[in-house]
Amino acid sequence: YLILRDLFPQWLVDTNILKKESLAHKFLSIKEKQLYNCSDIIGIQSPSNLDYFKKKFHKENYDLEVLYNWTKNDTIPRSKINFREKYNLIDKTIFVYAGNIGFAQDLMKIVRLAKNLINKTKIHFVIIGSGTEKDKIAKKIYKENISNITMLDSVDEDDLLKILLECDIGIISLSNKLKTENIPGKLLTYSRAGLPIIASTNSLKDLKSMIQNSKCGYVIDNGSDKSLMELSLYFHNNPELRKKYGKNSKMLLHKYFNVELTVKQILNHIK
Repeated sequence: YLILRDLFPQWLVDTNILKKESLAHKFLSIKEKQLYNCSDIIGIQSPSNLDYFKKKFHKENYDLEVLYNWTKNDTIPRSKINFREKYNLIDKTIFVYAGNIGFAQDLMKIVRLAKNLINKTKIHFVIIGSGTEKDKIAKKIYKENISNITMLDSVDEDDLLKILLECDIGIISLSNKLKTENIPGKLLTYSRAGLPIIASTNSLKDLKSMIQNSKCGYVIDNGSDKSLMELSLYFHNNPELRKKYGKNSKMLLHKYFNVELTVKQILNHIK
């Protein structure tokens, strides 16, 4: 059973890290096909990944099924981390991004968002994680003196949950260069903490449908800084809406990302 989360090397081509039909691309494409050929079942992470296989591997008869990601369903940590007190954010609306800081995430849009809202003294942004673009983003924040954004190093899963429980809105960000569908792991992390979601993506129809049908947040196309700012202000000005969408976010977790359901789905293939 192959649990397939990202479509490589297509992802590398989309982000211009690899040139299509280059030697490296051809080599990785051979390895990709070898991996699929030796698998009895392939669990893809979103329904639209089926289109990728139909287009690229239309002659192969792969056994495919949608296997969503999974996570723990508990949300109560054993101790508090007092995150708001530590960073002097007691009375702020905290927008948080937690995860990889790389090319695919296009987090510079969050830096621009923070700069556009710098006069809104009750709004603060937090970026947690590591990656190839972290130094570049940190230098931009320092150079332009964007004081309403805090960058933190990666933390373990338990400490991250403690931090997220003190935040207000979770941000999902993906580059508009990406052409393949996926369900970012951050969605599970935010849902576990009961956070409403703002997603700025590359028109991921599966993610958009999941979030909007569950009424746990909003999805906008990457590239519209104005829409992202207006949506952020809307969430900031409506604490009851945040609370309602946060509850719906937890329901989303139990419906799609329940680890017990995932185990049953995989074991159903063992005869």
